[in-house]
Amino acid sequence: MEGIFIIITMKVKQQQFILNISKIAIILLIALFICKIYVNEDKNFEVSVIEVADAVLSENQVGVDSKVGESAKGETGENYTGEDIAQDSADDAGQQTADKAPVGSVMGAGADFRQIFKLNPENYDGLVYFRPASNMDVTELLIVKTDSPEKKTELLDHINKRLDAQKSSFEGYAPEQFGLLESAVVSNKGNFVFFMVSQEADKYYSSFIKVLKR
Repeated sequence: MEGIFIIITMKVKQQQFILNISKIAIILLIALFICKIYVNEDKNFEVSVIEVADAVLSENQVGVDSKVGESAKGETGENYTGEDIAQDSADDAGQQTADKAPVGSVMGAGADFRQIFKLNPENYDGLVYFRPASNMDVTELLIVKTDSPEKKTELLDHINKRLDAQKSSFEGYAPEQFGLLESAVVSNKGNFVFFMVSQEADKYYSSFIKVLKR
């Protein structure tokens, strides 16, 4: 009997050891997952909005002209603000950049962003905006960088108001454009807000996610 008791005791201790090892393994996996999240957040913080936009557009066979990237940094070499980005892009790249915009849109200026979204572009760490090419187009792409939760919430609210206004304008007489507005992509990832209305919105959004994971 004593021998059986010893064997049972050893098996119990062995099971407890395996259980403890499993707990440690789970804790380590959780710690690695948390570290990965923080690394991605740090990387999102470091990457500039022009780099994100350029990578997204390039993957979809368009791209921000190299001159835009240079002008966006300005004479001081600092990252551009919303007003500087869009205005420099429009002034320096001109029609060449407009030709590279998503079909149905053109490169917007800071004034366009201010007028359409009713927000000050200088409140953000950077933005790139392509507005609809005409009153009958609804295609637009907006990528904004900010690490402020309050500014992101405010921006998302204004984006949704923009969408509602566009839907009201096109509902009833332009079903194709209304359909694009219904399938618009609005997302808040890391330090970036992404908004797009397009037949290829999902494709551009997939590229956007890939860029943030690099």
